[in-house]
Amino acid sequence: MSKELGSTLPQDVLDYLSDSGQDGKIKDVILFNTVDQNGWPRHGLLSHHEVLAKGPQRMLILLYSDSNSTRNVERKGKLSLVVVNPQMSYYLFCRARSLPPLPDASRETLFELTVERVVEDAIPTARILTGITFEGYDPGMTQENRAQVYQQLVALD
Repeated sequence: MSKELGSTLPQDVLDYLSDSGQDGKIKDVILFNTVDQNGWPRHGLLSHHEVLAKGPQRMLILLYSDSNSTRNVERKGKLSLVVVNPQMSYYLFCRARSLPPLPDASRETLFELTVERVVEDAIPTARILTGITFEGYDPGMTQENRAQVYQQLVALD
């Protein structure tokens, strides 16, 4: 059952999307959604190196600059994130604005997200058993470079 929680990240999702305890969640996938020019939903997958909570209402994400999703976010200024794993199940509705690019992420667009609405989707008689996970890395970026880019996100105010 869905429950509206307001416009700030609950502590568990704030902790999960922050830079603390990164090792245990490095393979987790975070889904995101945009709306294309024809009104259809578009879905995408992000790694923990591409999403960072900077506070209860502020997040940073990286999307490929040449993607349809990036064009959708630039056009509408909105996207939603879906954070689902055995510990939590949230939908995060956000406003987005582009920021200057990171030095080591020239193929990606950096967005600042402002959380406008948080919905928890959980019922006591059912639980999520697994989240989506992955292994490997983007062929255009080494694992070491991705870690450097993530540290640049962490360093941003």
